[in-house]
Parts: sequence; structure tokens; C-alpha cells
Amino acid sequence: MSALRIDCLAVAVALLALPAAGLDDPDTHEVITSITLPDAEQTSPVKATSAAQAASPAGSPAGPQMGPVPKVLTPPRDIQVGTLGSSEGPTVGLIEGADDLWSGSGRGDIEILLKAALTTTDPPLRDLSRRLILAKAASPTGQGKRAIVTLRIEKLLQAGLIEEAGSLAAQADVPNDADFSRVQADALLYAGRGEEVCSERTASRLTSGDTFWIELRAYCAAVGGDTALADLTRAVLQAQGGDPAFDALLDGVIDGKAQAPGKIVRPTALHVFLLRRAGLPVTGEIAAKGGTPENLFAVRDARNAPSVRLAAAERIVGRGAISPIELRALSDAQIWPAGNLEEGIEKMPFLVAQARLRRAAQTESQPARRMALLAAALSIAEKKGYFPLVATVNADLLVALPPASGPDAPLVVRSLLLADADKAAAAWKIAGEPLRAAALLLAGGADAKLQKMLGQFAETLSAKPDPKAPLDPDRDAKAQVLCVAAALDRMPPDVRKKAEAISQNRWAGKRPADEAMRKIEQTAQTVGRRGEAVLRIVGAVRSIGWRDLSPESGAEFVHLVKSFGFDEAAKAMAREALLLYVPPPPVPAPVTPR
Repeated sequence: MSALRIDCLAVAVALLALPAAGLDDPDTHEVITSITLPDAEQTSPVKATSAAQAASPAGSPAGPQMGPVPKVLTPPRDIQVGTLGSSEGPTVGLIEGADDLWSGSGRGDIEILLKAALTTTDPPLRDLSRRLILAKAASPTGQGKRAIVTLRIEKLLQAGLIEEAGSLAAQADVPNDADFSRVQADALLYAGRGEEVCSERTASRLTSGDTFWIELRAYCAAVGGDTALADLTRAVLQAQGGDPAFDALLDGVIDGKAQAPGKIVRPTALHVFLLRRAGLPVTGEIAAKGGTPENLFAVRDARNAPSVRLAAAERIVGRGAISPIELRALSDAQIWPAGNLEEGIEKMPFLVAQARLRRAAQTESQPARRMALLAAALSIAEKKGYFPLVATVNADLLVALPPASGPDAPLVVRSLLLADADKAAAAWKIAGEPLRAAALLLAGGADAKLQKMLGQFAETLSAKPDPKAPLDPDRDAKAQVLCVAAALDRMPPDVRKKAEAISQNRWAGKRPADEAMRKIEQTAQTVGRRGEAVLRIVGAVRSIGWRDLSPESGAEFVHLVKSFGFDEAAKAMAREALLLYVPPPPVPAPVTPR
């Protein structure tokens, strides 16, 4: 290699390694307010022109047609930095008609609330969060650390909504924001949007000295037919230490001769993109080092062993990224050694225990024993907060159970109702008035039996308790039914007045702090803060859980969501409030010594 070639490469490496000014901190947008520079050394026009060519695509304004560059500045010694706060680009979204979701909210509040949104296995909470994040709505104004659209795309990726993340990223544009640029590029790569990957949407690849962007530059030059730029950029990468896995993947994509790249030390979205372009699997090893997208791709690739796919699912099951249907198929694909499948399940990972109990139930010939195995799986799920998920995964086995009685019957009925198998649930002899009333309410709420039961519940709960009579163990469960029925507006007018009064009482269970509840009610009543109110509700339910949330709090959330126009979400929340709530055991009255 000639001395001139070595000098060109050295200058190219130096320029490509420099980060863009003000963009190296992902949590802030910084502006250089003053710079003190030393005198720069004079450099040769040939060297300066060659460096500019290495840092820019052929034919771009930085090419040789610009003429010689007289000086190469050395890094500044004295830089004063000030924070401007995060800006936003144009209003973007995949769902129209939601312009006024949080225009009146504080930017910092929305940043915090988005962190608890979407990544959940709870269907109505996930659906509500998804609608807000995909809505075409102006971002809140004010000071913030990150662009709201960056957080929206990031949450979609974390929740496994990869196609939606890619579509939103393709619309968005936040100038001079390195944090946004990287999240946008990741979303486009994970979604496999090849055209946008090498478009102006990833312009940072042309200027940034970060390895990720240089590798993306090399890929785009190669697929764009710019062999000279691709070779020079890859030479720069080699000079910086090299990435054999990237080289192997890029060669495989360009030559059409894909081969396993070997160990990928630090997988990025670009590695995953190239793997999928080359028709290679995202392995369990890669998934273990990655986030939701990597693990989701590993779960869905049948070339990975069933146990590898289950381990990948375990890492992201709490984010709601895998559907119940997928989990059912994955569970049934497992291969277990002969022996007692139930032994030691309390020490196993959640999905492994669930898959083993499901297989044991599938192979059990005795209905009572099969019901006990499914009940064990549901009980574990209830403690972990995954009851609706497991109820839906096992719905096919639960529906096939012959109706029976016994201690596990209510658990099975609740599961059938959660899985929308209302007809199957109706065949069971439901024990307990609250559960029977809940089933009738979920079936439509116009049944005469239900209206009679609601009236009786209202009379009982409105009456002054008799200190000599035993405490009704179903008191709080009855209050739950009444409160939810009132929130859904499904009761006669004469019962409503009493039910509304009952809803003002504090029933057994946990509730948001008074200040948190006040903020929810305040934002719900303020124009331009409806989205914030929904996010606060989602956060409150997630932090407490339907199992422990007090009846009056859960019913209030159902009422508010319904008042916002999310009728289907309100019905789904009501279903969970009714079927997941477990009243704590009553505290006996203290015995007064004689």
C-alpha cells in the first residue's frame, strides 16, 4: 500500500471516529455555546480531500468537487455546554383522531408514565397503552430529557410490536437528536424495512464515528453498488479492531452465500437485520444478549430447538410480546423426559412449570386429576400475575373438562370466563352468589336473575351490620359486583342510587395513594390530559394488580375509561376486575376481655 494510501486511511479513521458534536449524550440535547480553538496545522489539499471522501458517500457534497479543505481542526480544548431540552419533529402516528391526548400535560410526567405502559400481559391495559402510543397526537410541551416519539418507538420494541415500531419510525423525524436517530434506526432494522434503512432516515450513518453507524454505512454502500466506499469503510472498521461476524454476514448478504457468522460479541439491530436478510436464525445465544426483538425472533424460528425457544420466551413473557396461541404451540412442542412431570415444578422457571403441567394434564385420563393439574397451573399463574394469560393458553383443555364441583371448580369457572368461554362456564354449577352474579353481568347484564341479585346485594350492603350476626364472607365480593355494574351502567334506577353510595365506601383491598387518585381524577376532567389520565390508570392497576385492587378503585377506573369512549377496553377491564379480585380474609373483631 502506498504512503499516500496509508495517509488517506489514517485521516479517514480519525474523522470517522469523531462523534458528532453535541450528540454523544443520549439523555440530553446539548448546544455548544462557545469554543476556544488553538491554531490548526496546515495540511495538504490531497490529504484533506481524501479524508472528506472517506467520510461521505461518493458523489455527495463532501466529495472532491468541493475543492481542497485548507485546515483540519484539532479537538477543541475548551467547550461550554448548555441544555436545550428535547425537541420534537412532526406529529406522527398510526391511529388517527386522537389529537388532544396530552397537549395539556407536562412533558416530564408523560416521560415517566410511558415507562410503565404497554409491556404487560394484561390484555386491556396493553390495548389501552398501544392505542395511546400509536395515536397521532401532538407531544406535550416543556422541558424533557428525551423526545416523546423516541420513547414511543422504544416502548413498541420492548413490547414486541416490531412492525408498528418500524412504521412509526419511518414517519418520524427529530433533527439533531442522536438518541432518537439510534432508536429509529433500530426499529427500521428490526422491522426489516430495507428501503428506509439506507434512506435519509438513517443519515447519522454518514457522519457518526460510532461503530454501529460505520457498519450501517458499509452495508448501505455495498447494497447500493458503491464498491469503493464500501471497501474503504470496511478498511476503517478493520483499523478500529474489526467485527468478523459483521464481515461474514455482509459478505453472505452481498454474495447470496449465507453462512453462520460465528460468535457475535455484542449483537446489534444491524446484526439481526443481516441475519434475517441472509435467511439465518436468531439463535438462543444471540437472544440471551438482546432485548425483546431478538428473543421474539428466536421464539418464532422453528430451526431453534424447542427448549431454546422456551428459554427465549421466558425472558420476555412478562412484556406481553408473545400471544397465548404462540405460547400454547410452544408449550406443546417441548420434549420432556419420562417420569413425573410435576416433580419439582416449584423450583422451575415459570414457563417450564406451565408447560410440564399442561403436558401432564393432556396425558391424564382421569377428569378430576386433570382438573387438579390445570388448577395447579392457574394457581401458580395467579400468584405471578399471569392468570389471564395462562387461562387463555389452557382454554382448550379447560373447555374439555366435564362440569364438576369441588374446591377447584370456582377457579376453573373464573378461567373460562376470562378466556371468553362463557358458554362452557355456564355449564358448571357455579358456587357462590358473587361469582354467579359476575357471570350474568359479563353475559350482558339484562338477566332478571341478575337484577334481583343486584337488588339484594344493595339491600344487604346498605343495611347497618348486626354486631351479633356472623360477618358475611362474600361482603366485599358482592360490593365488587355492584360497583362494576354501576360503572358499566347495568342496573335498574332504584338500585343505582344505593350502588353509587356503596361505591363511596372503602372496601377490602389496596388502593392508590390519595394524591395519585386525585391526579387521576384531575387529569380525567382536564382538556388535553385524557391520555395522561389513561396512563395513570394503567400505572395504578399494574402497580397494585386486579387481585388486590379495592372494589371502589377498580370500578372507578372502569367508569373513567368508559367515559373516555374506550367502551371495549372498559368491558375488558370490568371482566378482569370481577374475576381476578380476591378479597382478603376478614379480620375478626377484637375480643373484649371480661
